Amino acid sequence: MLSEREKIRMFFVLFFISFSLPILAQLNIAGEEWVYKINKDGNEAAEITFQADKQLHDFNNFKCYKIIAKARITAFLGIVSVDNKITSWIENQKFKTQKVHIYYDDGKNKNNYIIECKPQKKQIEAYSLENPKEKQLFTWFSECEDVWSAVFQVRQKDFSKLKPNDTFSFCLMADENASKEVVLKYLGKKAMTFGNQTKECYILAWVSPAIKEVEEKSIRMAITADKNQMLAKMYVKTQKGFFTAELKSFSKK
Repeated sequence: MLSEREKIRMFFVLFFISFSLPILAQLNIAGEEWVYKINKDGNEAAEITFQADKQLHDFNNFKCYKIIAKARITAFLGIVSVDNKITSWIENQKFKTQKVHIYYDDGKNKNNYIIECKPQKKQIEAYSLENPKEKQLFTWFSECEDVWSAVFQVRQKDFSKLKPNDTFSFCLMADENASKEVVLKYLGKKAMTFGNQTKECYILAWVSPAIKEVEEKSIRMAITADKNQMLAKMYVKTQKGFFTAELKSFSKK
């Protein structure tokens, strides 16, 4: 049985995967900030804030966006004082992740975990700052989307070429040494209310693969039908509860 913490973590993974769509045109995300509210069974469970630096950074001979993600988990889960931050360096052409720094501190345990991509070797190196010599090596699937690069692909999809019930697929890195084909179905357009506003949205359904603890055909996503094409809402029904993600605010400085 999944703990409350594990269920929230699983939803975060689904939440990121939900953005994964083929790339269409170049996107400039410098200076953006977007905030999502996560609910479980109608109660607020967490809030995630993403911030992209205005300036590009050099890494692995690429120009990269530096993006900081912070998660605040509410007290009803029993987690009150947690410092949880993920900093990512993502190259600005295909949005492939080059480096990730995961920082976690709950007052008892602290972790600085680093993931670095080595494109020339087609490898990923993972280690902690506390033990930098103890490295793990994983395969890099260059033909697949990683979770972070996938976050931005939906905003470049040409939905005008899709008809209701059309499906499309893409390759996603499922874990450290495997990939999976993800299939989504386009259901059409619908007005959706989120963050104190109502907008026309593209509606998508998750077709496959099946996900453990998630009810079949329960995943729905709403993408704003405007120039930003942001994930506005997401619904996931699990064996242990009903989760939603909702875009609370979006801005660009």
